[in-house]
Amino acid sequence: MYSTGWTSNTYIQSGVDPIGSTGGDYLSFLNPSGKGFAFSEGSTNVMLIGTNGNVLIGKTSQTNTAYKLDIYGKARANEIVVNTSGADFVFDKKYALPKLSDVKAYIDKNQHLPEIPSAKEMQANGLELGKMNKRLLQKVEELTLYLIDKDKQLSDQQKVNQSQQKQIDQLKQQLTQITKTLNKK
Repeated sequence: MYSTGWTSNTYIQSGVDPIGSTGGDYLSFLNPSGKGFAFSEGSTNVMLIGTNGNVLIGKTSQTNTAYKLDIYGKARANEIVVNTSGADFVFDKKYALPKLSDVKAYIDKNQHLPEIPSAKEMQANGLELGKMNKRLLQKVEELTLYLIDKDKQLSDQQKVNQSQQKQIDQLKQQLTQITKTLNKK
């Protein structure tokens, strides 16, 4: 059971869990050390809000204070919006689309796409969703340009093939006529 009331620098409140998830008591207080607010269930801190505004969920300390939200465990949301600039620059006429042979050489040497971190780097450092999404979109747009180019090459080759087939058909007709003429003689 929690005591209720004010103490020096500490406000303690006891009552029903406000979100009703456990049906148990909850406790919120200002840390006596003045380092922010902690929300606890029993003797376990479940969330801390530091004086720097950082929120820690499922942990009591933060290795890198650059992160405003630091979670130990899984997170779930119905929607997450990440600010990004997109990758429409790929469609700019001045954009230098890498040659496929250069991309292949890079992949052969590094075992991952250019401008995309390796799996080992991702495992060690995680990844920034906005930056990664932009890079993946860039790769999709590059692939689209490659496909458009290959489609044009294929279409051009089909026209050449049709023209050559017409020439072959004409030569066959000429050969047939020459063969008939020679057979008559």
